[in-house]
Amino acid sequence: PEVTSTTRLQAGLVLRSTKEMWLTTLLVCTIYLMRKQHNLQVNWCQRAKEWYDTIIDEMELDGSWNAKPLMNGKELIELLGLDRGPAVGIYTQEQVQWMLMNPKGTLEELQHFLKGVQKSREFEENQAAQHISKKMHL
Repeated sequence: PEVTSTTRLQAGLVLRSTKEMWLTTLLVCTIYLMRKQHNLQVNWCQRAKEWYDTIIDEMELDGSWNAKPLMNGKELIELLGLDRGPAVGIYTQEQVQWMLMNPKGTLEELQHFLKGVQKSREFEENQAAQHISKKMHL
């Protein structure tokens, strides 16, 4: 399979949620597809082996669920001027996704990305508030 940053993100999120059980999950999915599709043209075992090799060798995602975020919650609060609470979790998730898509990314690149996400979220929230305000004045 072709490895793109989106493919790596999707595979990485599955591995983060299944952890050590990712290989079992791959095998169960393969069996499910074999039974469901009855397509003798497709060698599902070979396809599963290709995905295994891609995840291990190309994506280097085995064990990715153990990867520590580049920034902890306290550092996120300081960088982005956040209050403690759900916003920290949102930016932690953004960080995890960015790290999966940018495996060789630096702390500085991550910080730049997170500040951009914050600006985008603030803009969207302001737009929504203005829309609601206009509706209330109608």
